Amino acid sequence: MLLLLFHVGENLYAIDTEKVIEIIPMVLLRGIHPAPDYLAGVFNYRGSIVPVIDLCHLIRGESCQVCYSTRVILVNYSVNSEQTANENGSQRSLGLIAERVTETLKVSHDQLKTTEQISSSPYLGELFIDQKGIIQKINWEHLITDAHQTTLLIAGNGQANGAEHN
Repeated sequence: MLLLLFHVGENLYAIDTEKVIEIIPMVLLRGIHPAPDYLAGVFNYRGSIVPVIDLCHLIRGESCQVCYSTRVILVNYSVNSEQTANENGSQRSLGLIAERVTETLKVSHDQLKTTEQISSSPYLGELFIDQKGIIQKINWEHLITDAHQTTLLIAGNGQANGAEHN
């Protein structure tokens, strides 16, 4: 498994690269209100409106600092079958802002040893030890509900013509 590493403060985190479609520099985001504080906004990605979650704000309560190594990690997800009929099977994109996105790490599934649940937040996943230190895996899939609801909110306000990413 290939993991993308990033920092929140001095702590090291990782996400699985399986559904990562692109890593881009910071972009100008349009704020969305009302929305959770960790939802940084939305931007136009190849004709689609993409919600962006600030992982630093989500994890530590402070927005990511915009610097050279701050990136937007774009991931694809399928809208599940419980949604409306015209969205079944469609693909959407989600942006994740993270600091110090500079490297990847290849690990075996055996190396990802689960520990006691140290957080009640479902997006905070397994902890594992590497020569870089303790790394916590982020399960970004648990963040999709809020992002998808925000996309629907935008579309409901008539602001998202063609927001679906193909």
